[in-house]
Amino acid sequence: MLHKAPNLLSRFLGAPFPNGIRHSSSAPPSVTDQMIQYVNRECKGRHDQAIDVLRSGLGMFPEKQGIDFARLMAMTASIETDRSNWGEALSCSQLATSALTGAHVSADPMTAPTLLNCGSMMLRGFLAQGQDAEAKAAADSTAEALAGLGPPSGATRAASLGLRLASRHAAGDWEPASKLAEQLADASSQQSLSTAQQRGGPPLGLPQSFAALGQWHAAQRGAGPEAEAEAQAAFSQGVQPWHSVSLKGMEDAEARAACFVGQAGLAIRASQWEQAEECLGQALQVAEGISTDTHPRVVPILTQLGYVYSRSARVTFAEGLYRECAKILKLDVSRSTTWSLQPSPLHPNLVAMLAWRFHQLLAVMPNRGNEASSWEQLAQAMWAKTGAYGSEDSLSTTFGGAKHLSGQDHAGAGTVVALQLRRGLSVHFGMGV
Repeated sequence: MLHKAPNLLSRFLGAPFPNGIRHSSSAPPSVTDQMIQYVNRECKGRHDQAIDVLRSGLGMFPEKQGIDFARLMAMTASIETDRSNWGEALSCSQLATSALTGAHVSADPMTAPTLLNCGSMMLRGFLAQGQDAEAKAAADSTAEALAGLGPPSGATRAASLGLRLASRHAAGDWEPASKLAEQLADASSQQSLSTAQQRGGPPLGLPQSFAALGQWHAAQRGAGPEAEAEAQAAFSQGVQPWHSVSLKGMEDAEARAACFVGQAGLAIRASQWEQAEECLGQALQVAEGISTDTHPRVVPILTQLGYVYSRSARVTFAEGLYRECAKILKLDVSRSTTWSLQPSPLHPNLVAMLAWRFHQLLAVMPNRGNEASSWEQLAQAMWAKTGAYGSEDSLSTTFGGAKHLSGQDHAGAGTVVALQLRRGLSVHFGMGV
């Protein structure tokens, strides 16, 4: 396919292939820009078609260097991320990062956003698979690479801090995460960040940063109303209709949906079921707009919505949503042990949350004991794969006892659903962390 690249480019872009691909923020869109725009516009949910288009462009860079190769490779990584092909997504992100060397690349205005884009995908890929140490290393190396470009703008610094905060929060490194959250709060309130937004420039991963900051504050269960207010403020920033003018919009949109999920989590904690349902509906609308309504990213949203329905006496709707989630993930409770060994598009703790919530619902329904037991077994099998996250607390400690919905068991400490990371994050009951 690669030797047909010029013809493919002419076919997809409707223009002759130029002698070299160059990016200029002031010039008309380059071929690289047009290819990325085409993939975003025309290849929604059609991953193979998107990869074919991008490969046709990548074939023009046999040296595998330069900003255009890096941008196309980063876009390829984003497609692989979207279909939860974590290994390939990580490989493509690393190739894109390696291509960003040389003085001419460092001076290009697209280098920083491309580095951030790759860093974000590496973070997500590692965290979704439970590789927390690798996620921290990826976030740190991204920050170092950005620092090598010179003094960062307020937006770039905020985005970089957001990656590092998410990695520490996921790993349960509370003290470093607390310091990073303070720095991120300061960076995201600077005048330079406000100016960048007003000028309509690329958000540089800001929705992800607001999601990470909101999720951090939402996890501080022992810090009182102040932490909840800070979480709400961060989520409110993150749900703004961000638009990336230079990179793909999938990650920004998913982070925006994550902030709606964060708002819903705060409402669930306060038993504000109507508010939670409204926020989850908005999250679902954004998430479905990214690709399709059967993408695994909608599963955590539908799981939370099912819980809201079960708490507001709409058990039939709740059961329907849980079954839809199981269908999307191809869950088979009759083979729970076998299924738990398969690669998953979600972190095991979110699959365990779905299975446990379904178990809780069936446990309070008449004549559903056998099925409830099957979902409990799957939940336990997935929980056993959560590593340090699951070793600290049990399923019932986190999500409540089996008879929680009937009022005969406690509600559990809960988790913070980080949609953009495809996993749940631990809550913390300490004060002043």
